[in-house]
Order: sequence, then C-alpha cells, then structure tokens
Amino acid sequence: MGATELNPRPQRKLANLAFHRNASERFRLSSAARWFSLVSGDLQPSQQGFPMTIESIFERQVSSLAEKVRLLQASNGTDRDLYQSVRNQVAGELINHGQLAVVSATLGELCTEEAVCQRLKDIVVHCSQHFYEQDRVASAIVAPVAFRLGGPFGIPLTLTEGDAENLKTLADMIKGATGSSAVVFDNRLYDKHLFYSRAQRVYRHLGKLADGVKQPDEGLKPCVAHGETEPNWQMYYFVGVQVTDLNAPLIFDDESVQRRMSNMTYNAVWALTQSKSVFSNKQIKADGRSHGIWYRNRGVLEGEQAIRGHRLHSLLANFDQGVTGVKFYYVHEEIEFQVKLMITSHIMTVEHRWKLMGAEPLDGFRAALGYAIRMTVPDSDVVVVRQVDQYDYQRLGAQHGLDWMTGVMR
Repeated sequence: MGATELNPRPQRKLANLAFHRNASERFRLSSAARWFSLVSGDLQPSQQGFPMTIESIFERQVSSLAEKVRLLQASNGTDRDLYQSVRNQVAGELINHGQLAVVSATLGELCTEEAVCQRLKDIVVHCSQHFYEQDRVASAIVAPVAFRLGGPFGIPLTLTEGDAENLKTLADMIKGATGSSAVVFDNRLYDKHLFYSRAQRVYRHLGKLADGVKQPDEGLKPCVAHGETEPNWQMYYFVGVQVTDLNAPLIFDDESVQRRMSNMTYNAVWALTQSKSVFSNKQIKADGRSHGIWYRNRGVLEGEQAIRGHRLHSLLANFDQGVTGVKFYYVHEEIEFQVKLMITSHIMTVEHRWKLMGAEPLDGFRAALGYAIRMTVPDSDVVVVRQVDQYDYQRLGAQHGLDWMTGVMR
C-alpha cells in the first residue's frame, strides 16, 4: 500500500516510567473510583485483601507528582529533568494503564493553582499524541482534506481509502522537509472521532505503522466516505506517524514548517480525487481541498474549524435577510459541548448548532461567525451580535417563533 517498511523490532517499553508496573498489578490500582471508595470508608482494606500501605502508596505518588509540577512551573518549564520526569509518569499511565488515576488525582489537588494545573494539562495533551520510547519518538500526524463525492442518482458511492502511492510520495516529501527518521501514512479515511481516541489506541496504531503494517487492524477505527447526487463538503483525515530521535524538535505545528509543507499537500487531495475507484469512473465527480499537515490534536481542530466555518457561511449566504436587519444571539451549552446560534430577521428565524471539540474555547466560533457575517451581511444590516444565557436564549426564541424541536421558525 505504499507504506515505508521498517525492520520489525521487539516491543519497546517507555523509558524511565515513574509508576512501577509490578506495584500497580499487585495492588490493582485500576481506577480512581476504586481508590476513593477505599479511603472514604465504603470498603475496608481487609475486605478486598489490600494491605494497609496501599493508601500511602497512592498518596505519595499524587503528592510527588504535584510537587514536581509545582517546581516545573516555578522554573517556567525550563527544568528539563523535571519535565521529563513528569512527562514519563503521565505517559506511563496513558500507555500502560489506559487511564489517568494518579494524574487525575493530582489535577484535583492542584485545582486552586491555575498555572500549575494548566502546566500538567498541557503535558497530558502532549503525551496523547507524542509517544516516547527508549530511542525514538512516535508522533501522530494528520492530513485534513475537505472532500465531496458526487454521482448519478440511485447509484451508491462509497470510498474507504485513498491512493497509497500519492500518500507515500507525500510521506517521503515530509520526511525530507522535516528531517524525520520516517513518515508513514495509513491510506484509510478517518473522521473527527479521531480527536477523542484513547492514547493507548493511538500508540498501538502508530507502532504498527512504523513497523511496516500498512493497515493496522487494532487501534483506530476508520470511516467511509459516502457519495451523493448533490454532494456536500465533508472533512476526512489521513493518519500517519512521524518517527524522530528522542532529542529532535517536534516542529510540524510551526508556521515556517507549515509554509514549507504547504506545497506538498496536493498529494493528500490527489489520494482521494485520483484513487482508482474515483478516477476510473467518469460518472463520478470528486473535489478536494487540503487543510495542511499537523500533529493530531491541532490537525483535527484545524479541519473541523474549516468545515464548521464553511457550513455557517453557507447558512448565512442562503438566509433571507429582509429589510429591517439581522440579529444574532448565541448561547454556550457547556454540558452539550456546543454553541446554539439563533439568526433572525423580520422574515425568518433559524437555529444553527456549532459542535465544539471537547472543552474547546469559543474563539474559533466567534471568529467564524464574524467572518461569515462580514462576507454575507452588510454592516448596516447587522442589528446585534450577542452572547446570552440559556434563559434569555429560550425567551428570545419564543419571541421570534423558533421551534425548539426543529430549529426553524414555526
């Protein structure tokens, strides 16, 4: 399939893990919930066969990690030994246990120390896409591509993978431009759910790719692109692994590197538009737009920002603005991870839902809304753009005849 073949190697262990695996197996510290039930008195140690020292082991780990993060923050992140110690402990929990029992408890202890807490959160995010082994780093990279697939009515169209040769060419170009030891792409398609994949699954997937497995059967779950008679733009992602030396800089998200790689991304588009099942069928129409090459978290956010902005722009372009101006009200529903936007004129009222990626801030939504308004609504016709609370949003919706079930005017 065009993947870069590397010699098979024995399974590696993460370097210098602070959490002793034998101890974790012996005491079965499998979740924070089990620990809290023990120390709260709901369960007695003797009932579960746990030695009385288990509480002090867990607490010592939490206290030790909290103190390291405080010292790291005091050094403004410049103490490399402390950083590596914290990073290895976080990585150990993510990879070996698939959860963050000690780290979660530490975040709870640091909740009143905002800067220190954020320092630890940043390391957790870093370790969810960069995986440190004894002699190398395996990093998750993505190539977001907006894609639409059209064909005759009544003919089902699906696409599950891109052209392997175009992706191999892209990988080789990236390797040369970044000085990486290896770059390999999986030629199957993935969607935004990639953003929420557990670090343990991502790590397994990358390891298989780096070891020459062209389409790993464990780890991440691919998706299918469906064609339509009147196709809409959808965002898909090619997933790859970048292998570097332990001390090599991780530079994909730097603007200068993005500039160098911008002339290479057409290969990601061609991998879809020139795949055999598309290119050989003259009845099929395919179109694609590249949105860069990034590390996983940034890449999915970039891709989703682009597709959400496009949909919002399309909505406003087709909105009947009338002659008395347009009003925009929005509410942030944190529990639902979304923003609800009400757009109203004297002719019509509609609701648009902007799905957030986890705890994503509203900056991206506000920027996309501002851009869409500037492109589609004259300044003199914008009556108000305002964030409101849930109570006022529902009240305004009722005033303007918004049906909460359908999201349009009654």
